[in-house]
Amino acid sequence: LRAIVAMDRDNGLEALAQVVTGRIPNVKVTARLRGMAADQLMVEDMERAGLALRQVIRTESVRGINSQRLKPGEKVLMARGASNRFHNFVTRYARTKDPELDATLRMVLDREEHDRITLQRSVEELGKIRSKLAAPRIRELFLHPPGGAPPQIIQRNCENAHAQIEETNLCGYQR
Repeated sequence: LRAIVAMDRDNGLEALAQVVTGRIPNVKVTARLRGMAADQLMVEDMERAGLALRQVIRTESVRGINSQRLKPGEKVLMARGASNRFHNFVTRYARTKDPELDATLRMVLDREEHDRITLQRSVEELGKIRSKLAAPRIRELFLHPPGGAPPQIIQRNCENAHAQIEETNLCGYQR
């Protein structure tokens, strides 16, 4: 991946972004390769990495791509299949400090298609950036955790994030 950028920086960066978003024609790009490309793109061009990862977060979930979330006229060039590592895209995306990080992660909390660990990572990152707008939804997730038992892990994440945002403890909401 580094060699692609070293040979031709502009085209190499675009190729990395295409790998991250899974937009390479006729090539099955694994979640691991996409993650490695995202890591390299963050080293080379953090802004471009933020844009590519934002697109991934907004159009995909652990279940794969949601074609209804693509831009008008945008085609899926390859099948971006489901990945049990989708939550790693959230962590990488947060590291880019993208200007739309807050809004994008709040959007994740409102979509039912995301798995618990993706929600947990989003809650953690929203707590780190002290997103006041996310506090009500985090409180709701604390009171009504998604999925089956055990809810303690996501509740702990919600409690920690809420403490970072509001500097108050959520334990009182249980009573």
